[in-house]
Parts: sequence; C-alpha cells; structure tokens
Amino acid sequence: NGEKYIKKSISCLINQTLKDIEIICVNDCSKDSSLDIINNFAQNDARITVIDLKQNVGHSKAKNIAIRQAKADYIMFLDQDDWYELDACEKSYNKISVNNNDLVMFDFNFYAENANTYTRDRLRIDVLREKINDNNIKLYELDCNFIQSCWAWCYIYSKKFLIENNICYPEDKHRVDDVQFIISALVNSETISIIDEPLYNHYVNYSSITYTRPDLWKEYITTKKDAFTYVLKSKHKNEYLKPYLHWAICSGIYWYAIFKCDKKIRKLYYEEMQNWFTQLDNQYHDTIVKALDSREYRHFIKICKTSYLKQCIEDILSNIFSIKMPDAHIVITFLGIKLKIRIKGKN
Repeated sequence: NGEKYIKKSISCLINQTLKDIEIICVNDCSKDSSLDIINNFAQNDARITVIDLKQNVGHSKAKNIAIRQAKADYIMFLDQDDWYELDACEKSYNKISVNNNDLVMFDFNFYAENANTYTRDRLRIDVLREKINDNNIKLYELDCNFIQSCWAWCYIYSKKFLIENNICYPEDKHRVDDVQFIISALVNSETISIIDEPLYNHYVNYSSITYTRPDLWKEYITTKKDAFTYVLKSKHKNEYLKPYLHWAICSGIYWYAIFKCDKKIRKLYYEEMQNWFTQLDNQYHDTIVKALDSREYRHFIKICKTSYLKQCIEDILSNIFSIKMPDAHIVITFLGIKLKIRIKGKN
C-alpha cells in the first residue's frame, strides 16, 4: 500500500549508477494501486521481478521470500516509502565485495516531509569512529556500545552469509522484525566495514502503523526479549551482552516516550518494561552499570522503582514547570512560557 511514494522508491533503483542489479518487488496483497505502478515499471525494465502474493503473509515472510528469490551475491532492503542515493548500490557493492565482509553499514538521513528537512543519523558510525578506515572490523573484539539502532535497511549483506547462518526475518512478528534480523547478523558477523556517508533516506511518518497500531507495544518488548535470548546463545555472548543491554534499555525508554500519548498503552508498556528491566538489573547489574553512563543508569533505575502513578505525576509536572541551566543562563519554563535569566558573573 505504498502508491503515494513507490514511484520515487523504484525510480531511485532503476537509476542507480550500478546498473547490474536485480530489483525484487513483493506485493503482499496491496489494496491500492501499488501493483499497477510496479508492473508499469517492470514492463520497461527487465531487471525488475514482481512477486505478487495471492494471500497476505505479512511483512516478515514477504521479505524472506524475496531473500530466497534473489540471485545476486549481495542484498539490500528498501521500504516502499524510502529511497537510496543514486550511487548507494555502487558504493556498497564495491566496499563489501573488495573487503569480503559479511555486511557493511552506512549512514542514513531521516526525512521529515512536513518541514522538508533531512537529519543525518550518525550514532552507529560515531561510536566506531576510530575504526572508520578498518576494512575488517571484528565487532566481538570491540569494547564499546556499537549497537545504536536496529534498522536492517542501512546495511548491505552477503547473501551467502545470511543463508549459512539462517538469518531471516521472524515470521511471528507482524511489524517489529528488524531487531531480530539485525542482531542475528551482527552477532554472527566475522568482519564488517563502514561507509561514512548517508546512502539511505528514511521517510519519517508518525501516523504510520509503526507508531499507531494499538498492540504494537507488545512486539517492541517481545522482540527485544527474543533477540536477548539469541545473544545469550551466541558464541560471543560475553562480548555482545554489554552493547545489547545498552541498546535494549535505551531503546525501551525511547519507545516509552513515543507511547506516552496513549494513556492505556503507556500504562501497559510501562508495567511490562518495568518488570523486564527489574529482572535484567537483578541478573546483570554490573554489566548494566558498565554499559550505561551514570545519568542513563540513574534514569533506568528510577523507571524500574517508580510507581506508574508517580511517574505520570512527574511527567505532568515537568511539562508544566521546569528549570534548566544551559551555558550562562537559567531557563525557567512554566505552562509553556519560557523565562531566560542571565547568571551574574558568567560570560
């Protein structure tokens, strides 16, 4: 159901500087004109393969079907409302094929349509800044929190690597499927490398199903738990435990903020998250302390130990009244009105 944006997405593929690519489009029973748009492109470009599913199988299985269908040695993913830079395939292919990596990560832009602005995401690459020129990075040898996000579309993968390690999308997840896929890929990777450029553009739509489906909060927790179990079973579990817990906890708090707009979901998510965080703290306290900085850990413990009602009251009060001290000023906010006061003696 991507009729609004899919022309732009496919156009960015057929116009790639690397021409020797295959473009696999899976139509999972769309109810709009997406299939007609895709077929029109396919009539004029033999590189396009259209898989038109007669029964709705879901986001994850549709992508697994595409992986198995692919004939090429390397695989990239593109959502129907996103787009690549025109040299993305060429730069990604050159990097992974020359270095014989299992996967290569690259930067991406968040695109906000309403403001027509691009914001570059640098989190994953910034923590690996010292390794930026290393073409054979072994993640299990690093002592840093290199898991900063779990989107699968900002990488190129060796298909052989995916197949041999049985890395696929979890078909029991309806929407939150990237986490398990990318954690499996990172945990099993022998070497990776980095392209320090934003090659992917991700359209941010807060009205999409990713943010609005009422039962989605359950998947955000269960998928983290499933990925955590996967990490514990891996051969490098000790090396991956700290960066995974850092991401899982910070991501859990981030999504709590996203879900706060719905009181019912907020309460359910909060209580489930609190239970899991408390269990993690009981089992992996020392590891968590090392994984998070002191500010993050205090916030984590506060969420674990604070009752839901008290947390709600604190959130409300913080929105009504707050005091901050950036630079040489005190900024007091009351009912949305900001008062900026200069601190005497400060430059």
